[in-house]
Amino acid sequence: SGHLVCMFDIGEEQLANAMKQVQKNLAKLEKNGLSRGILTAEQALSLISSTTSLDEALDGAIYVQESTMESLECKQNIFREMDRIAEPETILSSSTSTILPASHFTDGLLQR
Repeated sequence: SGHLVCMFDIGEEQLANAMKQVQKNLAKLEKNGLSRGILTAEQALSLISSTTSLDEALDGAIYVQESTMESLECKQNIFREMDRIAEPETILSSSTSTILPASHFTDGLLQR
């Protein structure tokens, strides 16, 4: 089946570019027989939405994958906002390769 996914960014242009890239990648995977699962590229794409509203992006989310720039201050700010908005049971995770451990940007969160 699949999962609903909502991409968030503060810039509409970045979101539009990201959606185009996702569409291109899904089509390429399908064309080359590398798709996994039972969904077509079109069906998978229909499960992906985008928004410039963090509140909207986190509404009903059970898992959040943050992938912002490698800036401690930026990650701290986004995690504070996500912690404030997301439900307490929502899993907040991060993609970081240079800031270790994650507690550097999750210290002081109220709900985690």
